[in-house]
Amino acid sequence: MHVLWQQRRNWLEEDGLIWRYRRGLMAEERAKQVLVPRTLRNEVMQSMHDSRYAGHLGERQTLARCARRKGPTKNNRAPMQIMTAGYPLQRVGVGILGPLERTSSGNQYVLVLTDCFTKWTAAFLLTNMEAGTVAKVLVQKYIAYFGTPDYLHSDQGRSFEASVVMEMRRLFCIRKTRYSPYHPQGNRQAERFNCTLLDMLSIMVDGNPHHSVYESTGVTPAIAMFGRELRLPLDVQIENPPEQEAHGLPEYIWKNRERIDRVHELVRDHLKTQQRLQKCLHDRHANETHIRQNDRVWLAVPRRFG
Repeated sequence: MHVLWQQRRNWLEEDGLIWRYRRGLMAEERAKQVLVPRTLRNEVMQSMHDSRYAGHLGERQTLARCARRKGPTKNNRAPMQIMTAGYPLQRVGVGILGPLERTSSGNQYVLVLTDCFTKWTAAFLLTNMEAGTVAKVLVQKYIAYFGTPDYLHSDQGRSFEASVVMEMRRLFCIRKTRYSPYHPQGNRQAERFNCTLLDMLSIMVDGNPHHSVYESTGVTPAIAMFGRELRLPLDVQIENPPEQEAHGLPEYIWKNRERIDRVHELVRDHLKTQQRLQKCLHDRHANETHIRQNDRVWLAVPRRFG
């Protein structure tokens, strides 16, 4: 409306229509432009595009081919959705790394589980990525040692959606959350550890990520998960173990519970601060597209080569 008001001297009225002259290629050439009311715009567009007498080939003949050829004009980036965890084993991200070079034992895959609160990560070798193998490792090597998580967060692969895994989740009352296909950012913590694990395997680093402080939590995954730091062989080589006063089991449990509570409160504060910072940095370049029910959209089907 502001632009129309600035051009008000150029508009004329005739027979109930508001129109103006538009300059042509030559100075003496002029063409009429009629101001179309909002209520009639769809009808005008249909008559210009869909009619068999229109000069344009129409949506059905040109839109699909143009869209397939040109693709989207820009990649949309939705605002970050924060997925929080307030205590250990509330939400565990799970993923499979591989296939890698087959070992002498026949292992070719790695099952990676990352606790979203403590960042404690466990990795287990797999001979294959079948659902039965995954369910067996989850029960015997993770749940038996660390306990049952409230949620498992994974992609929509067959390894995590098969009936045997669903039955395992039902028996242990584990709920399931999923992230979109071909969008590893939805399980960023587990996917990020995959890169770290590959780096460690490729250069054979004698290190332990559980002994390193995470920026997002402010503490190591070990102390966040167990209430104490891991003692590595290198620690013994550098100095003697610190002398600690001996306590009975009940007193040790009480003191360790108190220590863990303080650590978890510190982790929650650090996580909230880091999540707000990450969302602020991410959303500066976000341009979310709002899709309503019954909207027609394109489905991306990645091509597989080889």
